[in-house]
Amino acid sequence: MGQTSVDWGDALPSTRAAIWSFNRPSCGGADPRRHHEPMPYSAFAAELDATLEASPAVGPYVLVGHSLGGLIALAYTQRRPGMVAGIVLVDPSFPHMDLGGRGTEPKIDGDDRTGNPIDVDTDAGLVATAVVPGVPAVVLSRAPGWPDYISADEDNRWHAWHSDLATRWGAPRLVAETAGHQMQHDAPSLVGYAISQVVQCVRDGQRSVEVTIEDVAALEATIR
Repeated sequence: MGQTSVDWGDALPSTRAAIWSFNRPSCGGADPRRHHEPMPYSAFAAELDATLEASPAVGPYVLVGHSLGGLIALAYTQRRPGMVAGIVLVDPSFPHMDLGGRGTEPKIDGDDRTGNPIDVDTDAGLVATAVVPGVPAVVLSRAPGWPDYISADEDNRWHAWHSDLATRWGAPRLVAETAGHQMQHDAPSLVGYAISQVVQCVRDGQRSVEVTIEDVAALEATIR
């Protein structure tokens, strides 16, 4: 997940399911990693795998990933497809993270002083072509035109990436009308709705999520 686990309190729904959230090393006050080498998405997925194995959580899991966390969730689906029951991607980052004229800037996971550089190149193809293993999924996108430092062409690339994910998975893509990238803050009810829909599909043994125009409109979003 993006930001810290405590930032997700308003978005995590009451689903009568066990919810387990955590902070990656050097995020949200968590201890840093013992190394500071660049990490590709597969390394983050391996770290998530080990964290889940050591946790009280019992798989298979419904993964909820925001921003970089969305790319980590995608890499995890390729590493452990049998442990994924469903997936919700909350405004997932573009694999190369090269929008807004930031293509050459180092990307750091967590604290700038203690976090690890993100290797955005090695596994870009892995996450760009990832296919969810026949499980219910939802893709959530921020409102078009945000943030303002991203050009119209870059904004279109961002939304085209989300649209491609949803199309390949046969998943609904819900686009917020007013929420920015931090959708767990700006549109917590929409995020909670998406999670609840996926969890319910898992319980009912359904592989695809069905949402209604009326429900989504009430949450200030549209179906794309």
